[in-house]
Amino acid sequence: IHDLRHTAVALWIAAGASPKEVAVRAGHSSVATVLDRYGHLLPGTEDAVNDALDAMAQAATVADIGEARAMDARWSSEETAGAGA
Repeated sequence: IHDLRHTAVALWIAAGASPKEVAVRAGHSSVATVLDRYGHLLPGTEDAVNDALDAMAQAATVADIGEARAMDARWSSEETAGAGA
């Protein structure tokens, strides 16, 4: 039965279930149990997370650069106006 349980967990993980979902389905009281026992079944997740974070950072940088420059210009003009008062 242990082999069937391990296979079921492996299939849930491969299907994209979160560790919390796996814990609930497998009847574990803690996500830590899932990560300790089945964490080796999550290969490559670090690469996927790193790629997603890189994409988010690049998108934010490109999207926000104009707004950041506009804020800098406003702050600079406010500081200059305040200095003469």
